Amino acid sequence: MSVTEREVIWKGEVEWQETVKDRPREQKIAHTVSCTMSSNTENGGAEVVPDNWPKKLIMQLIPKSLVQTLGGQYFMNSKSVLLHPSSSESMETLTNLLSNGFAGCVHFPGAGDVKVLILLYSTGKEAYLGFIPTDQESFVDRLRKVIQQQKKDQGQRQPERPQRQVGDSKEQVFIENGREVRKIQVRMTSGEICWVECV
Repeated sequence: MSVTEREVIWKGEVEWQETVKDRPREQKIAHTVSCTMSSNTENGGAEVVPDNWPKKLIMQLIPKSLVQTLGGQYFMNSKSVLLHPSSSESMETLTNLLSNGFAGCVHFPGAGDVKVLILLYSTGKEAYLGFIPTDQESFVDRLRKVIQQQKKDQGQRQPERPQRQVGDSKEQVFIENGREVRKIQVRMTSGEICWVECV
């Protein structure tokens, strides 16, 4: 059996924030890792073809248990890619997080075809697996509802506490394709501001 051929379809950086709770005050530490993304080839071309993908992607860490409640149909009806991060301290942090109960919800700001990708880490294969659901709009809506329900459940289990405004993270409402979309500002390590859709 021949090894499945893969084609590099994207090269850039993935940025995310790690919440550190074992300090006097909760802090967010920004991480950036350089990486490439590859896709299976079919009929002489890549199965996944980027459409205006940005050079910097924003990743939001979510509990892996939430991914399991989204519904298997989204992952059965999806295209897969592999992420190949360069060796660094941030890569080790990412591997540790994805190996211990977290998944990555990767946002594609400004992309024409893909809004989010779910990133999982396979310890057996030592591979970073990315799933791009075909029905992006339905998946994003479902993901948002699941996360909101989790936040609501957490609020019922513990006393409410004042939420601190972090940086420029104030939500605003945009109208896209006739529907309201909530977005939040994320300050990248370069200093530039990027709007990311809330989920």
